[in-house]
Amino acid sequence: MAGSDDARLPKQVGEPAPHHSAPATVRRRELLIAVSTLAAFFGLPAAARSQVALSSAIDPGAFRELTGILTGMSPSDATLSELFLQAFSADAADLGKLHAIVTEQPETEWDSAIVSAGLKPLSESLIKAWYTGSIMHGSEERVLTYLDAFVWHACGYTKPPTRCDTNFGAWANAPPPGRFSE
Repeated sequence: MAGSDDARLPKQVGEPAPHHSAPATVRRRELLIAVSTLAAFFGLPAAARSQVALSSAIDPGAFRELTGILTGMSPSDATLSELFLQAFSADAADLGKLHAIVTEQPETEWDSAIVSAGLKPLSESLIKAWYTGSIMHGSEERVLTYLDAFVWHACGYTKPPTRCDTNFGAWANAPPPGRFSE
């Protein structure tokens, strides 16, 4: 049989076979150790650094509680809360301070404590983000949610145009009595 295997056989009886090395196999454990060593050597990427800072400053449960206290509403979805928490990860330490103020002090002292701690812009940004569903990302606005923005719940008489809880065309009819007050 002639073929590629014949090339590896010695041509004559005393001649050594050509040297071919088998491809190296890397085990999963060895790969993980190598990657983690490289990560430690070059430093953690920015996303990982923000996660480490985030975990030491405010946890997702405290962030949901802070959101509820500041906005008067709670996120309907835990993943949405995590998305907002990631969006504010650069301010994680300050979010922790803000949470401490609103949970440890009487409500009558919140405004002055937030202002004196320099957290008023952050608290306003957080409230605005939840109500509009978007944040400023550099010079551009980044939409985190449209359908679950708090503004739809705050209005009471409307909903996002893509959500329908009635029959097609129901928007053309007057709202039922008592649906909202004037």
